[in-house]
Amino acid sequence: MSTPVSDGGVPHRQRLPQLNELCRRLYAVAPGSPEDVVILEEMLVLLKPGIWTHAKRGTRYRVKQMSRLQVEGPDDLFIAVTYQDVDTGAWWTRTLSYFLDPGRFLWADDDASGNATGNASLEASRQEGGNPAAPADGDA
Repeated sequence: MSTPVSDGGVPHRQRLPQLNELCRRLYAVAPGSPEDVVILEEMLVLLKPGIWTHAKRGTRYRVKQMSRLQVEGPDDLFIAVTYQDVDTGAWWTRTLSYFLDPGRFLWADDDASGNATGNASLEASRQEGGNPAAPADGDA
């Protein structure tokens, strides 16, 4: 079992390398295994604290859960983020890669320039041209 991750008050931008590593580790284990659950919980610790703001609408959200998306097709077993609108209570789910897509959501604790948002995250996982929130080839 892995050592639990603590956000320890670390700014979001400094959590991104940890998130990259967790993505890599997640696809090395069997979906639904005890290690899979621990890694998803560690990812939640890194994303959950604080408020995320939708860049275009200004809607504020709080991340509630991490999971795997089970669907037929190319999105099967992607990492999913479930989040809740702070004002209306509406619930939403997106794949992690879409949630952290450049310019989509901004971490409320980041500066106005967009530094340290999810926008730059998972870059290391994308180096080989793949989606970091998708299973590696052969892992489906």
